[in-house]
Amino acid sequence: MLNAWLRHNRQQYHVFVRLIDFLLGQGFDPVPTPPTRDAEYRQDHTRAMLDILSSFRDWDSRRPLKVFSTGPLYQPRTSQWTEAIDVEILDGNEPDGDAQALELIGTIMPTLAEEIPQDELFLVVGHVGWLGTVLSRLGMPVDAQQEVHTAFRQGDLVSADHWLSRYDSRVRSLMVPKAAHEFFPALEEWIPGIRVAQPHWAVPDHWTVRWDLSLTGSWPYYTGLVFSLGHPEIGHPLLNGGRFSLTQGRHSWHGVGFTLYPDPMHRYLGMLDGGQY
Repeated sequence: MLNAWLRHNRQQYHVFVRLIDFLLGQGFDPVPTPPTRDAEYRQDHTRAMLDILSSFRDWDSRRPLKVFSTGPLYQPRTSQWTEAIDVEILDGNEPDGDAQALELIGTIMPTLAEEIPQDELFLVVGHVGWLGTVLSRLGMPVDAQQEVHTAFRQGDLVSADHWLSRYDSRVRSLMVPKAAHEFFPALEEWIPGIRVAQPHWAVPDHWTVRWDLSLTGSWPYYTGLVFSLGHPEIGHPLLNGGRFSLTQGRHSWHGVGFTLYPDPMHRYLGMLDGGQY
């Protein structure tokens, strides 16, 4: 029992180190963050990193910053801690940061284990800005829109559906995962005059990509594209992320980031490798 437990933790650590080495090789700089913030346990690294970066006066906002931080995050719903690696591309709100992040994500799993197939991974994509536009088109008041956003962030689909049911029921079709060829024609009905095309990202062709406006990310600072990579037999996402905007001190930060979860990644690799990874 003890040897199995130690071997399991050694393998988890191996995944963690491989991820760190990968990010360093891609030009990302580490930013150490404290375990507490404002007398509360750290629940995400993003604010903690931006607090530290905002304390420097010599940063050049015209030059994208590529940073990451590591350490356990507290999850209030379960009263547990989970190991995480938070990756940020601070790009001054340039749209190509989304493509850079997704291209980077597409190369992470092969870096961990090239010999392991990944054809069952699925990428769910949403967009906070599009959701806001759709809710406005419905004639939904601002306070009701905030209730819907909060419900989606907390995973409370029942409350969100309660609000949506008061308006046009057709909008519900945008709140379930759909392939691009189904999603974008339905979206254009709610955003007339705006030609919406599926972005072309360098993600693996064998990943299943689904669009779903109910995916809004876990934090209110997300403003645009949001995404989650997972596997149907793993109960926790392998990573979550999206485009965000935050003001820390005198600085406004814009970028795209994502959080990697080494433990679910280890479970996924072990599942595909017969538990030997």
